[in-house]
This record gives sequence, C-alpha cells and structure tokens, in this order.
Amino acid sequence: HVPAKYLPRPVWVIGLMGFVAVAVASAYFGRRGIPPVPMHIASGAVGPSLLPDGRLTMHVSKLHESLIQEMHALTDVLIPGGHGNTLHHVWRHEGLAVQQGPVTPSGEPPPGTVRLRSTLRSFNIPSQRAGHWSIDVLTEDDQLVGRVPFEVIE
Repeated sequence: HVPAKYLPRPVWVIGLMGFVAVAVASAYFGRRGIPPVPMHIASGAVGPSLLPDGRLTMHVSKLHESLIQEMHALTDVLIPGGHGNTLHHVWRHEGLAVQQGPVTPSGEPPPGTVRLRSTLRSFNIPSQRAGHWSIDVLTEDDQLVGRVPFEVIE
C-alpha cells in the first residue's frame, strides 16, 4: 500500500510499475517450478499388448526382454479441475527419454479421472532393452504429474 501523497512523484509511479512487472513475470516464469499438486496418477500400468476394448492384456512391473515387440502404457490421471490440461507420456530407459509425445484419452476411466494411452513402437525400442524403464506423465509445461516404473530383465 502506497500513501496517496507519494503517487504524483514519478519515482514512486515507476517503482510501483516495476514491482508489478516483476511480480507478473515471476508468476509466469515460476510456474514451471510449481508442481501441479491436485493432479496425480490414480493408477498406471504397462503391458506388452492390448485387448480389443483398449485395456491391457496384463499389467507388468517386470518382464523378460524377449516379450517386448512393442509396449503399451495406460495411466488414469486424477484431474479435480476438469479435463482442460494437455498431458503427454515420456518413455524413459535408464533415465534417458526414448519416446515422447501427446497421448490420447481412451476407454472408460474411473469417475474424476482421464485415461491416457501411449504405445512405444518397436522402432523406438533400443537394442539393449534390459534395465529400468519408466513412463512419466507431464503437463504441457513439463511439470511431472507422476511416474509408472517397470523393469526389463535379461
């Protein structure tokens, strides 16, 4: 709060405008560092194949590398404010991004959630398949919503 007698002075007006500009810029650029608290993964799973209705044939946390031709991920994300957010999956192998891109809502998710599905195609799977894998669900501002880990063994 600035007393009215200081407002006619140009220094105070410029200072006030500068403060407002810094506050707005900090809020805009600082949003990348603030996690999307209300959103989280209600359930997430990975599997080697899909049923005709879009569900996974099996949910795995560990599988042998010989079973991998392509991989599918399903994540149910709880979004309390509605479905207005653009989310995407990032497939990671040993922490390095292998594939990323927007996902399509699919299936019949539980109430209050949106179900996202993505597929890791065979041409994106590295020759050394064994190791720790994860699917990260990110917002369009690259904020991490959640992670679904799994392991591929030799």
